Amino acid sequence: VLGLGFGGYYLYLTNYDFYFEKEDYELLIGDVETVKITTTKPFDIKDGDYIYTIKDPKVAGVSKNGIVNGVNIGTTELEVRYKFSIFPKTVKIRVVPDESETHYDNNGNSTSDSSSGNGNTAISDDGGELELPF
Repeated sequence: VLGLGFGGYYLYLTNYDFYFEKEDYELLIGDVETVKITTTKPFDIKDGDYIYTIKDPKVAGVSKNGIVNGVNIGTTELEVRYKFSIFPKTVKIRVVPDESETHYDNNGNSTSDSSSGNGNTAISDDGGELELPF
């Protein structure tokens, strides 16, 4: 442990080691997930002792408690460090589209795969969907 004094304050350059529960996080827009961290040394650090910084706030946001929320489709990194350390760690955050959403054509007709037909369709001249008999 190396201590550097700054007007009565000390910054300890200790190897505070921790790891993320997941290698990366995948969210939908509007979803939230708490980033889980496990401390391995030198002691158990409380949740409030970490500082969370998101690299691209247009993609995801993060609270002071490590709760990440998906904002827009894309990829960014979350940087986490112990408040008395200068050595951060990062984890990838991906915000992906919700594939279960119903999509619509230009006429407002649903194009989702949940139809009761045989799945063989074509687009008519007016942009509507026609079910084919085969």
